[in-house]
Amino acid sequence: DLTENMTNLLQERGYIYTNTKNDRKIVQLIKEKLIYVPVDYEVEISRFYSDNNSIRSCALPDGTTVEVGDESIRCPEILFKPPFHGKTSKGISDCTYEAIAKCDPDIWKTLMDNVVMAGGNAMIPSIGKRMKKELAELVPRMKSSVLIPSDVKYSAWIGGSVLANLSTFQDMWVSKEEYDEYGPSIASQKCP
Repeated sequence: DLTENMTNLLQERGYIYTNTKNDRKIVQLIKEKLIYVPVDYEVEISRFYSDNNSIRSCALPDGTTVEVGDESIRCPEILFKPPFHGKTSKGISDCTYEAIAKCDPDIWKTLMDNVVMAGGNAMIPSIGKRMKKELAELVPRMKSSVLIPSDVKYSAWIGGSVLANLSTFQDMWVSKEEYDEYGPSIASQKCP
């Protein structure tokens, strides 16, 4: 969770935010205003250490200001390099590559050329450029294209509404009454 990661990074800088609802909203605001994904992390992190003017600031609703330096790129780096943050999972580019590699080799080229990013993290500035660069490094012989829809903030809702309106999907709906009667197993019965 990037908000949790940003909370930890802010604590390193001396800002103390707890896990209260209000503090999480403040950290989320800071995160949304200040983080970005550099195309080349190593180049950008060295810039932070050599340039004292790399501080970014965010005015909070209460009038105070929060300043961050390399935290603005260290926070989203967990998406690409989870082990740097003590996580055992793989990064999004590795997961994407592995998912494509599990498909029929005849469609690899098409899949690599049609990667679509959606959801809240897709709104982080430059994440698409970084994803494209990382995929190109993983599969240098194959062109990759990463698309982030202009309506990315609402993509999940739009996709869900399209899916819900398909007549074939309506047979898979689980009503509250069915769930109450059969429990979670009803999902696997309706969607084998």
